[in-house]
Amino acid sequence: PSGTREGGEAKAGGAKPKPAGRVKVTARNVTNSEELQVIVPETATFQVVKEAISKKVGRGDFLTKGRLVAQEDDAFLPRKDDCQIGGLREVFVLGFSLQTHDDEEAKAWRHELAQRQKASAVR
Repeated sequence: PSGTREGGEAKAGGAKPKPAGRVKVTARNVTNSEELQVIVPETATFQVVKEAISKKVGRGDFLTKGRLVAQEDDAFLPRKDDCQIGGLREVFVLGFSLQTHDDEEAKAWRHELAQRQKASAVR
């Protein structure tokens, strides 16, 4: 009887899985050694990855100036924003630094991006 209760409690405690369907993507700058990691849904598009990187670096212009490419063999191939990342867990960045910022511009951008994401989640 008491063993059953303890077993049930253990099950209940183990029934809270970590958020399923999220993956870690590593972004590396093609021209230098900068890199960072972001967590996105498994079903994310390259646009979602760009938004996550933009949030992490604290710069909104990453969305327009940063380009994501994937490495296949010895070539870097561009990816369209609306394509899903699939099994890709590493992307390369062209045209933008991955240096993270924590200044007022970064804080304002992160706040704006959070508001945009909330608004699109409501739709």
